[in-house]
Amino acid sequence: MTNFELLETAGFKEFKSSQVPFPWWVNVGTRMAFSFAAVEDADFEWLAARTRETTEGQEFLFYIAYGEPMDNPYPSRILEQLELDGFQQMIQTIVSAK
Repeated sequence: MTNFELLETAGFKEFKSSQVPFPWWVNVGTRMAFSFAAVEDADFEWLAARTRETTEGQEFLFYIAYGEPMDNPYPSRILEQLELDGFQQMIQTIVSAK
């Protein structure tokens, strides 16, 4: 099973938009999203553990790969397009498989 298949099995949906130049995998129920690069680079076991978690309160976790900017503009655009403006975006880096 690939990282992408793992996320799909866990209920993540691919999010594409003209305002976001590459896909993200988003699960509104768990309030968590992963950039394309993060999914590619993530350690499988670490990613599997994340898919079993949920975020508390008004936080929405966005995981990015090393090298992606921490002030990434896309999480706020994703929240806006999903009409989740009241959520606070929390950007975190993944645990890499490499």
